[in-house]
Amino acid sequence: MPVITPKLNVGYRIGSKALLYRDLRQEDRRLCRKQREYLTTGVVLQIDEPWFAGSSDNQMAARRVAAEAFKALLVHEYGIAPADLQTAHTSIAIHTLAGARKVEDALVVFDTTAGGLRLSAPLYEDFAEILRRLERAIALAGAEALISATELARFQAWYGGLAPAKAMSPLHRGDDGRLLVYAPGSRVLITIRGQSQERELGEPQLLLIGDEERLMYSYEAGEGARGWVADEHVTPAGNEWQRALWDPLTQVIEALEVAV
Repeated sequence: MPVITPKLNVGYRIGSKALLYRDLRQEDRRLCRKQREYLTTGVVLQIDEPWFAGSSDNQMAARRVAAEAFKALLVHEYGIAPADLQTAHTSIAIHTLAGARKVEDALVVFDTTAGGLRLSAPLYEDFAEILRRLERAIALAGAEALISATELARFQAWYGGLAPAKAMSPLHRGDDGRLLVYAPGSRVLITIRGQSQERELGEPQLLLIGDEERLMYSYEAGEGARGWVADEHVTPAGNEWQRALWDPLTQVIEALEVAV
């Protein structure tokens, strides 16, 4: 499951009038947009189909209805508290080495708990079963169902046309050959013999293990010893970590500034 970093924009209404901080701050600089960021787990469903992707009212409504239906099913069928799940169908950005890119062909269902509890995992692990349960729900609820039979048929046709993904390199390498890494000094969680422990990472290294080149980090293992951990066993946690771009040839590490 991907790690999601929700950004919650702050604003308010008085009656039917929406007051946006981007307008209010012109009169009072203290009235500015605030953001709260936290790491959690969730599922991103990205579909490049005319009925789903786009910024028209119908396309946004299709994503909103689907997100709400998926959340409602998880709450009802898997015993999850409604407050523990949140959805988004607009204002979604994907972060890559090239920066943040807004997308209008995705919905997200994610945990509201910092760190994540994998509550949305069924959407990733058994999407076919989710569609079957939605089909039963439509048969029982009829016109009162959260999602219509026509909308469900579109998801079934899309899912039925998927093909197995091709294996990708575990190294997140940009066009210029640089790798996306954790900056030295980042405090993160690493997995050691199945247990998560907080450690401070040293500089990255590329090590050949068997026939595969692996991205590794050194870390303080106690009593003056150093250990090594693979990139896939590192999980960001807290606020004392930062991403960076690393050139293995020159060993230059450049902090990565990420903003939407």
